[in-house]
Amino acid sequence: MSGATYEHLLHQKTRILIVDDNPAAVGRLGLTLQAAGYAVSHTVDGLDGLIAVEDDQPAAIVLSWGLPCIDGAIFLHALRIGLRRTSPVIVLLGPDDDVDAAWRAGATEIARKATAPAEILRLIRDAVAEPAVTPA
Repeated sequence: MSGATYEHLLHQKTRILIVDDNPAAVGRLGLTLQAAGYAVSHTVDGLDGLIAVEDDQPAAIVLSWGLPCIDGAIFLHALRIGLRRTSPVIVLLGPDDDVDAAWRAGATEIARKATAPAEILRLIRDAVAEPAVTPA
C-alpha cells in the first residue's frame, strides 16, 4: 500500500473546519489538508462556523481571528462556553492581532496568517494527536 493511500485511510473520517473569509488562504490550506487525506469544510464567518461545528463535528478548527460578524474571540467564547466544545482550535492572527487575547480566549495553537500551510498541517496533526505518515 502506498504512503498516500495509507495516509488517506488514516484521515478518512477526520474533518477539519476552516473558518476564514480569505478565499486565497482557504484555497491553499484546503488543498494541503485534502492532499494529506483530511476532509475539509469551510465557512466565511463565525456564525456559519458555529453552525458548521454542530453539523460537521470537526476534529479540529482553523480559525481566522479577524472575521466579519463574529470575530475569533466571540467564536471561541461561544464554542467553549455556549456549545461546550473542546475541539482543538488553531487561531490564525494578522500582524497586529493580540497573541495574548487569542490564548485567553481558548486557542489551542496560534499561527500568523503568513504561516505556510504545511506548518498549519503540522499544528493540526499535533492537535488531533495523529502521527505524521511518511510515504513508503
